[in-house]
Amino acid sequence: MGFAIGEAGDIPRAGAKLLASKEEPPAAGAQELGRFIRDMIVLDKPDVVVVEHWLHPSAQRSGDVVLWQLHLHGALHGVLGCWHGIRFEQVAPATVRKHFCGAASAAPRRGRERTAREQRADRAATKDMVIDRAVMLGYLPKTRRDDDIADACALWDWAAHTIARSTPQRLVMFGEAAQ
Repeated sequence: MGFAIGEAGDIPRAGAKLLASKEEPPAAGAQELGRFIRDMIVLDKPDVVVVEHWLHPSAQRSGDVVLWQLHLHGALHGVLGCWHGIRFEQVAPATVRKHFCGAASAAPRRGRERTAREQRADRAATKDMVIDRAVMLGYLPKTRRDDDIADACALWDWAAHTIARSTPQRLVMFGEAAQ
């Protein structure tokens, strides 16, 4: 799981947290996420917590993924429900990518159903698009190609501009090369 924490208008502190191994049940990940969120709130109570909205189970690749996302979102609701005054927002990943990158997907329009291979390639290209933008904005170093952290930075950026109404310190156009 990626996370990005900070004041709107600044560069967030971003990182990744392993919630559980693949062999562990979803409940183990939910418990670790609950502890992580609790500890973060105790250290520095946020004004808002923003996460990717869960995908409908019919859109998921497997039943295990459905169980994981429902457990993790349940943990978030449970822990955040204990704290008054913290706004909790869930936003569709495509909405965040459209804001952050100027496009919801890096996939070309094909006018037909995609093959499994095309779906994997499109997913990888979209992840690269988000990572490249996070590097371009200075949220990630060029050497850190972590899509979980890049996604968290994109969510943080969306919240900073949409919820906090922060204006960027510098304008970086879509399509500019990372420096």
